[in-house]
Amino acid sequence: MSDRLRTKVDETLELYAAKGVFMSFSSVLRSNKGANYRMKWHKDRFYDLVFDAAKRSLRFPVVLPKAPRSMYENFKKFIAERQSEETIAHRRIDPKKVRISCSLKNGNISLLFIAKDRDYEYATQKLIHLMHEVFLIFLRDGLYYEYTIETFDLDRDQMS
Repeated sequence: MSDRLRTKVDETLELYAAKGVFMSFSSVLRSNKGANYRMKWHKDRFYDLVFDAAKRSLRFPVVLPKAPRSMYENFKKFIAERQSEETIAHRRIDPKKVRISCSLKNGNISLLFIAKDRDYEYATQKLIHLMHEVFLIFLRDGLYYEYTIETFDLDRDQMS
């Protein structure tokens, strides 16, 4: 893997960290094949992000832990909508540039981005934006109130 490619992912994530998007951020493992990152983010939880240069992928192995299958089915629809023409242009993820997939394994929902054109800055930006939409739109639509309270150990009185 070239340093230039790794640097684009690094630079993009470091920019978000500098803007205060993450409560903490670090690169926890680097190799010539990619890098692993860890960020403290939504609801004071740690999220791992894996960059694999050979596969041109960025992957959050656990986006939503302990998720029921019904949530996963809705999550897949939510993700698909983000690449549809119905999503406004500046929020849409271009399917010509990024292939998105998700999976449910051992109750954990993961998210995978493949940068088709190796534009890692675009892919990283869109992945971070999509994660924000998961936190701020998908989890707040009312269907997952109990899940959110229990999974993120939140105070019911402080939920709005």
